[in-house]
Amino acid sequence: SRAGLRAGDVIVGFQGEPIADPRELTRRVGATPPGTEVTLEILRDGDRRTVTVTLAELKERETR
Repeated sequence: SRAGLRAGDVIVGFQGEPIADPRELTRRVGATPPGTEVTLEILRDGDRRTVTVTLAELKERETR
């Protein structure tokens, strides 16, 4: 939510390149260092939008 993304948004592009499936997005985000500002293309309510976000580090959850 801090990045301005909402439930239901579909990410269709990362840094100007199309995203074919969720695994590709995960791979590309994982290969980009935390703190990097990136451009995402999203579909929201049928409209294509561009948003700029800063990637953060994924914190591991504590397992019990």
